[in-house]
Amino acid sequence: KKFLLIFFTLLIFFAVFFIILFLLLGKTTDTVVIVQKNENKVKVDVEEIDKEKNNQKNSYKIFYKTQPKVIFDTDTTEVITFETYIPVRYSIEYGTSQVYGKILENKEYKRSYEIKLTSLLPNTKYFYKLIIYDDYKGRNDDIQSFFYTKTEESRDYRFAVLGDSRPVSGDTQPEVFRKIVNQIKVLSPDFVIMLGDIVQLSDVDYVDYKEADIMWKGFTDVVSPVSVSIPWYLAVGNHDETDQKESLKRYQEIWAFPKERTNSQWHSETIYTFTYSDSQFIILNTEEPDNSNTISKSQFDWIEKKLKSNEKDRTFIFSHKPIQGSKRKIESTYGDRLHTLFLKNNVSAVFSAHDHLYCTFKTDNLDYIISGGAGSPLYKDLCNGREISDYHF
Repeated sequence: KKFLLIFFTLLIFFAVFFIILFLLLGKTTDTVVIVQKNENKVKVDVEEIDKEKNNQKNSYKIFYKTQPKVIFDTDTTEVITFETYIPVRYSIEYGTSQVYGKILENKEYKRSYEIKLTSLLPNTKYFYKLIIYDDYKGRNDDIQSFFYTKTEESRDYRFAVLGDSRPVSGDTQPEVFRKIVNQIKVLSPDFVIMLGDIVQLSDVDYVDYKEADIMWKGFTDVVSPVSVSIPWYLAVGNHDETDQKESLKRYQEIWAFPKERTNSQWHSETIYTFTYSDSQFIILNTEEPDNSNTISKSQFDWIEKKLKSNEKDRTFIFSHKPIQGSKRKIESTYGDRLHTLFLKNNVSAVFSAHDHLYCTFKTDNLDYIISGGAGSPLYKDLCNGREISDYHF
């Protein structure tokens, strides 16, 4: 009996062993057969994986150092600028309808572009589509917008003026300023002029290039919904620190304002003029090195020259620090000389900021307007005329 028990136990053991072995071998064989019989399916699966990889590749978008923005050149030329963190090339389609009709291409890979569209019609709406290519996947981004060319003929026009949006610290623009930008976009003026103290760079003794880059990006990203189609001009303020070389360098890289020739390196794109319709617009720099709270003689001479050669019916002056009308106006020697010069050359109005409020002041029938309420903490009791301490533009 013991022998029979052992015999049947071993028999069951080997039976189970061979059944398990057979199942394992059978499963392996079946798997091989399935692979052999479904080579097309495997090929499709591989293609799907490749397709998914391509989709991931196509979802990659470049980051703009400064997003595309427009600026006037002449009444038949418009400038579009942008910067990227990696080298790219572009093509731009443009025309008086969304069919476009004209195309300009560049095959060189660069990080910074200043594109000039020429032979345009004055006082005309143009649509454009900017196509960005990189050397990683080719076509990377499409930006569609529009702009209006300027006119030198007399007509009604509107421009927005505002100043002092800089945050107390850091690179994040105030929420008030973001709301103002949205309102400007809705109103769609012909252009915008901002009166300085745009970024916060004065909370350190020395501004390096990287710090300036971070702060300016915080600003240009916010105004991009407007500046992609409407020119946005600037006067520099004390918090913008363009009296430091690295800060000035970054400012000049970002913007494409007219480059005036004077004997000072600090004047390039910080003092300039442009015309629109029957008017001349003159932007001053009250933040020159070694000229705290005043302007240099070379800048005064430049202003005098521009006013004397002006052939437009109206002239508007823009500065950061007030020239008249404020308890914090620039030093009286040049402030009074400028006032006399403005009267002599029939200046229509003078706009400034620096005081975080709204102020209107008239002297000798010349209007001085302070508009410094674009987001920075409000001030009061600084105006020599009518004052409103509130956010505005």
